[in-house]
Amino acid sequence: MTRDEKRMALISAILLLAIITPLMILWDHKRDVETRPVTAHVARASVGVSRDEILMDMPTAEPMELLQVQPTEETPEETTAHTEEPQSVEPVLESLGTFKLTAYCPCSKCCGEWADGITYTGTIATADRTVAVDPSVIPLGSTLYINGQAYIAEDIGGAIKNNRIDVFFDTHEAALQFGVLYADVAIQR
Repeated sequence: MTRDEKRMALISAILLLAIITPLMILWDHKRDVETRPVTAHVARASVGVSRDEILMDMPTAEPMELLQVQPTEETPEETTAHTEEPQSVEPVLESLGTFKLTAYCPCSKCCGEWADGITYTGTIATADRTVAVDPSVIPLGSTLYINGQAYIAEDIGGAIKNNRIDVFFDTHEAALQFGVLYADVAIQR
């Protein structure tokens, strides 16, 4: 092996050890195995370099210390503390009142020069998700609940002012069929 090849093998072995050592420590801890040294035998075997060759090429003449992994003992209180299940958190909804609901689609009749299906926030408008709002009333990115359905405030519109929301549909026909409705709107806080 040339000197450059040995250096590359050393670097490879060190990198491999950096990856394998933490995994071996976790494995030892999880399996409650007896304490044992974590050595470079896996790395040396994979690159075909002996321990002595690695040590000869190292800048220091001192032999490497072997890392000893000590299993930890947990008290019964610590063990039970790890088994507690997280509590599910219900979303907090705040009523915003009654809003006038209209509908739009990505066509030029509904969106004019912005008829490309991209919302003001840069997302792709999606039916059953996207609504246009007045951002001075409802912050963009907010999750709204209208008649039990969750929507995201992703778009704005020239005619969408105050308590008016425009619900996105994939087709112009579906938007026309929706018509004009009034509904209570809640925002997730």
